[in-house]
Amino acid sequence: MKDIIKKICAYTLAACSLFAIACGNDEESSSGGSSSGGGDVIDQPTQESIASTDILLVENGGTQYTVVMPKNATAAEEYAVEVLCEQFERATGILLSVSADNGQALDQNKKIISVGRTSILANSGLSVTQEELKRDGYKLKRYGKTVVLCGATDSGTLYSVGDFLHYQFNYEAYAADEIYIETTNASYLKDYDIVEVPDFWSRDTDGYVQKYPEHAAALRLRTLHQTGEYLDYGTSKDWIGGHCESWYHIIPPAVYNDPKIPETYHPEWYSSRQLCLTNQEMLAEFIKNLKQMILDNPMGTIVNLGEEDSGGMCTCANCKQEMRDYNVSGYVIRFSNKVINAIEEWKKKEGINREFDYVMFAYSASGSHVPPVEKLADGSYKIKDESCRPHEKLYIRLAPLDPYCYYHSFETKSCSLNAVFVNYVNGWRSITSNFYIWDYAADYRDFLPFYDMYGALQDNLRWYKEIGIKNIYRQDSTAEASNSFAAFDAYLTAKLMWDVDADVDALTQDFFTKYYESGAKDMLAYFNLMRSHYKMLDATLEKGVHNTCYFRLDPNNWPIRVLEQALAYINSAAASYESLKATDPDRYEVMYLRTLRESVCVRSMILENYSAYYNINSKAYTEMIDQFEIDVGKTGVRLWEEGGSIDQFIASLRGN
Repeated sequence: MKDIIKKICAYTLAACSLFAIACGNDEESSSGGSSSGGGDVIDQPTQESIASTDILLVENGGTQYTVVMPKNATAAEEYAVEVLCEQFERATGILLSVSADNGQALDQNKKIISVGRTSILANSGLSVTQEELKRDGYKLKRYGKTVVLCGATDSGTLYSVGDFLHYQFNYEAYAADEIYIETTNASYLKDYDIVEVPDFWSRDTDGYVQKYPEHAAALRLRTLHQTGEYLDYGTSKDWIGGHCESWYHIIPPAVYNDPKIPETYHPEWYSSRQLCLTNQEMLAEFIKNLKQMILDNPMGTIVNLGEEDSGGMCTCANCKQEMRDYNVSGYVIRFSNKVINAIEEWKKKEGINREFDYVMFAYSASGSHVPPVEKLADGSYKIKDESCRPHEKLYIRLAPLDPYCYYHSFETKSCSLNAVFVNYVNGWRSITSNFYIWDYAADYRDFLPFYDMYGALQDNLRWYKEIGIKNIYRQDSTAEASNSFAAFDAYLTAKLMWDVDADVDALTQDFFTKYYESGAKDMLAYFNLMRSHYKMLDATLEKGVHNTCYFRLDPNNWPIRVLEQALAYINSAAASYESLKATDPDRYEVMYLRTLRESVCVRSMILENYSAYYNINSKAYTEMIDQFEIDVGKTGVRLWEEGGSIDQFIASLRGN
């Protein structure tokens, strides 16, 4: 890595504890704690806590075990077996034999690993229902020499394989290019009796894992779009009407608002880039189209009734009157309830047995985030009208975008921004217990700089669990994968969304040790330096620090000594890999790029504010931009901000 540092100044704040990630931002917000497992059923065991049997799984480089999969296995079950065999071979050098289920009974004397809904599972009597396990939960159970792995759904079955590999061989997926598994020529079967249930029924995200569906599956996540066609599940199949906004998917303007198609032209259905929800003809067409979408998506379980991301609602007299009477949220709920009642009646009539969650946004852009209630003098809430009470199957999808703060947890009383959001949520909780959430994890005006949301992350997820969030979608940097600590963010988020009480310190230490290897100490020092500076600014700035999604920290609050020290740590980590150039050049390139990504992030902060640090008219400035452009190409950075390319950022630095 090219060393661009002219001088390194000591920075005392770097002396913070190496594993300080779990520390809260103030006395009102704390994180960390020992692992209590993602399961609402049992505490998550450790490798040490699961006893080994005297049954040899592997001996002298051989095994008597075979894998049995369902005769008519789904794509996801086939992929689960593929992962099992691939990682088993990495650990032992043995390629497991696989056979299709032939209707055999459970025989506890046979050395079998049963994956998915086999006849062995059926004969074992092991229950794997969604009622008990939610959608993604699973069980691992030993019956004599046979092991049964199965989830409530296909995704749960895939995750059960990951758990088996973890407890048997210490398998862990840290990043798309960093999967760890211990190698051995002798292994005793563990005494499996594990039940895992995630804290959130569904956990979706984008950012780093968007590009890597296999890694998303290994982290027990779904990405924004399809999680690999071969997995046969993912958000594109889970959601009917799209994962984000849906009104224009169901009533597309290209069909109904095009004068060139007079037979379907209904301009009165559209207003302010939204739909006219009081128009009865539009409602009937909406229901008709939604029925067809349900039939066209037989795997869908979530019916999306989400408004468009475009601000205000319809301005016709009827709609404006409803919004005056019931708030924007009540207006949307009344419409959604009508749709739900019609679909549920149709389902009953047609014999459609699928159960749906219906979801609407509570979105600040339009005002639908304000619940249809009045707060009384005693602090209680009164609903504006029973007609705007959400249907029992309608879920309110909270979306805490601007101006809410992700540096402080939502329950941090000293953060005035977040107190507003908590007040709205309390109003919603007075009329429903059905919630989804669209959470955020990035600064959409500048993806690259270090974005400190780590002190609030665990507390927020614990609170989400407390208020009954069922599905969480955590929007990271959309489809951008090179923001600061992107792989770590995905790993930590996945672990905490499965188990909100996971030990953050232990996860952090483990990730940095495995991912950065000889550079781990320096990369942790860099990480903690940036966090310590945030903490100092929060304590000393008049208004503190508030990381919202569209307003990042003032560059002038980052002294050059801090950023130079950050680069010194990164360069020191990179230097620790030099010996690999001769012994393992491919590995060197991997490790080098991991530190280069972080160097790019810090250098972007220097370049944005270069005139405050150095002579912007010097040759060094041009050279730094040139090297930055080369390095962003090496690391695959595409976007600088939401909708803005890295090329545009570089052009702005050059004054173009």
